[in-house]
Amino acid sequence: MMQTSTNTTFGNKSSNTVQQCIDAGKVSAIADMMLHLGEGCTENQLLAHFDRADLEQFGERARSEARKRQERSTVSRVPARRAA
Repeated sequence: MMQTSTNTTFGNKSSNTVQQCIDAGKVSAIADMMLHLGEGCTENQLLAHFDRADLEQFGERARSEARKRQERSTVSRVPARRAA
């Protein structure tokens, strides 16, 4: 009879990685919607697209990501000044 071993550490690491990917996807999606709705978007506008639990869990991270994306976008659109 062949004995099989289960590696629970690997299983936990694998499931944690999958969950981290899912969480990162949710953060990214919420940030995308914040940028789409524009500055001053409201919680009610976001609730039309996401669950309250997701907004409570990921909202701050999404807001931070949206700000970073907006800053990068603004910087890249500002033309460089020509040398005199």
